[in-house]
Amino acid sequence: MVTHTTVAVMVFAVGLSTAYAKSPIPADTDIQKADALVQEVFGSAVAAAKTPVQRMALVKRLLTTASSASVGVADRYAVLQLALHVSPDADAAMAIHDRVEKHFQVDGLRQRASTVWRRSRSARTKAEQQSVARVANQLVSDAVQKGRFDVAVTLSDIAVSAAIKSRDAKLLRAAKATKSGITKRAAEFNKVKAALAAIKADPTDAASKTIVGEYRCFVIGDWDSGLPMLAAGRNEKLKQIATQELAKLDTSNRRAMLANSWYEFARAQDKSKKIPSLRRAAFWYEQAQQAQPPLKGLKRVTAERRSAEIAVILNKSKTHVRDKVPTKGLVAHYRF
Repeated sequence: MVTHTTVAVMVFAVGLSTAYAKSPIPADTDIQKADALVQEVFGSAVAAAKTPVQRMALVKRLLTTASSASVGVADRYAVLQLALHVSPDADAAMAIHDRVEKHFQVDGLRQRASTVWRRSRSARTKAEQQSVARVANQLVSDAVQKGRFDVAVTLSDIAVSAAIKSRDAKLLRAAKATKSGITKRAAEFNKVKAALAAIKADPTDAASKTIVGEYRCFVIGDWDSGLPMLAAGRNEKLKQIATQELAKLDTSNRRAMLANSWYEFARAQDKSKKIPSLRRAAFWYEQAQQAQPPLKGLKRVTAERRSAEIAVILNKSKTHVRDKVPTKGLVAHYRF
């Protein structure tokens, strides 16, 4: 079966790692000229590509062309759009969107959602419907993290519909579970927007900073911007831990102490705060064990035991929100 992973490997093979400056989307007149040229060059190949395997082979050719440094901006855009058109399923299309977003200044989420919607209209086989359901459900998380709840709702509807058509019970359960959580997330986000407005009006509003900080850290995993809010917030325990984390963490003991703080905090929380707090603790236990001088004695035993305990809890949990990649400080070197 053709998968997103398969295409991702192909994309890398034809030069995805090459650095390009992002360009604006070309003007309509330039795109029209480029489309005409691309159709002249690849039109017969498109007509001949009937099966998924043949279409994938054509996608590879198109990506090779798009990767050439000699290809003009408008021509590259037209080639990538044709690759999206002929790609065999939604998974394959997402890998092509990776390339589009690498080269062009686009609203990636909106474009991906549009592609999934078109695929949902054209999907005929079970495999195609499964691909649509899978990709749509994955994109919901991205939309929610960005506060794009209009897009998230549309994608969740697409995911449920495609899962039903595919008669894949596992995909349907996942799609329905995602859809049920959107309403709650939308309410949380609206509360955060109100809190941000309150902070703008009164920069000393500690209660509103707590609301924003908890959402950023525990809901969307944006610790870089969430921790300063918690440190200036009203929740004394979170204020203490956030301040501790924002301080200098240059020794194994300090990192282990921070990990202990998150671990102890997590024990008294419900799942919405417990899981992200445990993940944060696990990260700092790992950093403590890697730091110099190394942990010794009971501190080392505690870090190892709690890390193993957290790993079991996280593996059993269905909640696994990926934190955003930090942009500064020690943690900027890690994805966790």
